[in-house]
Formats: sequence, structure tokens, C-alpha cells
Amino acid sequence: MYNVYMPHMEEDISTVVRIPITRLEDDIRKKHSIALALQSVSLERDAVVLRFGASSFSASDQEMNDGISSQTTLQGGKKRYSSEIEPVNPNGTCLIELAPWVRRRRPSKRNRMKTRGWNIVTKIANSKGQTVTIYEPFVSALRGKKMSRRQMESAVATVLKENGNRPGPVSIDYYLSNTLEYLAKEGNA
Repeated sequence: MYNVYMPHMEEDISTVVRIPITRLEDDIRKKHSIALALQSVSLERDAVVLRFGASSFSASDQEMNDGISSQTTLQGGKKRYSSEIEPVNPNGTCLIELAPWVRRRRPSKRNRMKTRGWNIVTKIANSKGQTVTIYEPFVSALRGKKMSRRQMESAVATVLKENGNRPGPVSIDYYLSNTLEYLAKEGNA
């Protein structure tokens, strides 16, 4: 006989109920006397939506539906993607209504350094052919000072952090090299 010590753990008990779509389809067909073919099955918020009907599916509808990858299981257990499912509207002009919550996207995060409040010294074309903006805080931090490359990188990182940024090595190098190019052209490096 073994004595096993189990530290206190929170238990998570859940119940899973799986209902075949064909069973739902049969129940709905009987209840509403539907003879049309099942076109699509989808989840919209808190409802299962079954669409019945026969219609044509044009190439423009296919283009508009590209990239949608929600799977549905149709009659016979065959899995299909919603981009393969025909619209219900008999005239073929209306696609299956995809509610905005069906295609969720992560909110885009601004992926730029905050430069609000910094005075612009000039705009130049750097050695890579990019048009870059030279900001006054970098120029004043680097102009006429004899520093090593590490000290210059540290000064640029400090300026970026003071404005609420979290600079990475690529951003630090970008602002440093562009400011150094400007100072070299100006003759004050």
C-alpha cells in the first residue's frame, strides 16, 4: 500500500456534449418540413445557423470568401470550408452573411516609435536610399561629443526611453546611424 501526498489543487470538472449536425439537420427538416439541401452550418455568436437551399456560386463570390477557414461538417460527414459553401440567395447576388464577429482579427498595434513633441531638424536620404527624419533630441545628444559607439547607442536608447518607447537594438541602430549620417554631412560628427 502506497501513501501518496497530493498537494491541494483546484479541480476543473466539465461536461462535453457532442450532437452530430446530421441529427440537428434531421430534427429541423421534420419540424419545418424542409426539402432543400443543407448548404452551410456556422456558429454566429451564441447560435448554430443551418442554411438550406440551392443556388449558384459565382467566381466573384469565391474571391470574396477566400481566406475564410471556418470548418463545417455537412451531410455525410464531409468537412468543408466556408469558402466552398454556396450562398443561399437564389439570385446569387448575396453571399452568406458573415457577421463581423465571425472573422475576428487581433487589433493592430502601432509598431512605430513615439516621436510626438520632438522637433524635426530635417529630412534626408540615408545611405540605404530611405527618406528619414532627423530629430532634434538625437542631434543634441550626439553633436560635438567624443563618444564610443556603445555610449552613442546608450544615449539614443535613453532619448527613446524618455519618450515612453521600448527600443530594440534595430531601432537604436536606425536612429543612431541616420543621425550620424546627418552629422557627417553637416560636418559636425
